[in-house]
Amino acid sequence: MRSLAKTSQLAGVRPASRQGFLASKMTVIEMKTTAAKRMLETHLDLVLARLQGEADVPKTEAAGSDFLDVAQGVELQELAHLTASRLAERAKRLRDALARVADGEYGVCSECGAAIPPKRLLAVPDAATCVACQERLELARH
Repeated sequence: MRSLAKTSQLAGVRPASRQGFLASKMTVIEMKTTAAKRMLETHLDLVLARLQGEADVPKTEAAGSDFLDVAQGVELQELAHLTASRLAERAKRLRDALARVADGEYGVCSECGAAIPPKRLLAVPDAATCVACQERLELARH
C-alpha cells in the first residue's frame, strides 16, 4: 500500500515543481562554478605576483667582487630563473583550468571522464585528472 501511495504522490508532482527543482540544481552548479572560477583566479593572481617578484632579482656584478660573491649571485639568479619557470608553468595550468571552467569541463577527469573529487580540486585547483589517472600517467612516464 505504501508504494502505491508514493507512486500516486509522485504522479501528482506538477511540471512546474520539477522545473523549480532543476532551476535550483542549476543555481547550485552555477554557484560551484563561480566559486571555482574565483578560487582559480585568486591562485593565478598570487602566482603572477610571485612571478613578478622573481623578476626583481639583482644582477651579479663581476667587477670588483669577490669570487664567492659572484658565485652566490649566479646561484641566486639560477634559482630565481628556476622558480620563475615553475611559476610560469603553474600560471599556464591555472589558465587552462579557467578555460575548463568556461567550457563546463572543470572537475571532470580529462582521461576517464569521471568527476574529480572536490578535496583533490581544493588541494590542486588546476588538476585535470583524477588521482587514479594521474598515478597511471606518472607510472607511464617512468
